[in-house]
Amino acid sequence: MICGLVKLWIESYYARGRFPCSDRGITQFIWVFGLTKTYFTRIQQPKRERRILPVKFSGKWYEIEKSFEFSDIGSSCVTWEIKNGEDSTYSAVGKGLGLLGNRLKVTGSLKTPNANEPGKMRMHYDGLPYIENYWVVNTDYDQFAITLSCLELIPNLVFRDVLTILSRKPSMDATLKGQIYDFLISNKIDQYALSPIDQEDCS
Repeated sequence: MICGLVKLWIESYYARGRFPCSDRGITQFIWVFGLTKTYFTRIQQPKRERRILPVKFSGKWYEIEKSFEFSDIGSSCVTWEIKNGEDSTYSAVGKGLGLLGNRLKVTGSLKTPNANEPGKMRMHYDGLPYIENYWVVNTDYDQFAITLSCLELIPNLVFRDVLTILSRKPSMDATLKGQIYDFLISNKIDQYALSPIDQEDCS
């Protein structure tokens, strides 16, 4: 365990300046049968071809693929509705189905701390202690969006990188998905932890 903690410290040290958990020390702990495992993704800040405009990012999005999380096991039909607000604040409503078919819902707000970087937002969840960096790193607004977020699992201690591919439709054609994967690879964003989100039979 001590060796694991030393390894984690080294990884987190060399991660300073990376994205999106670049200002965080420890990235993630997962306890499995009494053993400590650490998961770390070195993510460099992607090159942006355009200025991200949150007002155009608003609307309904379907989760197509997302970094694996234990809390998401069995979930399906996950969507997000982003609505314009005031003072660089946007409401966010996430809906989906749980493992047993139960309906899930989470609400929150997206805020833009720096008007000069509108794509770098902060997600505040209603009724939950979680606050995360939520960055829209690439989107054409009409078909797809790629987001990278840093979820704060334990305040100031444990963090989790989350990569999500969003679509305006419940499905995404292979050509577009291939272009998205090319973008991830060219920007050294690890896509191997992505898991598909079932969007069938969601009516």
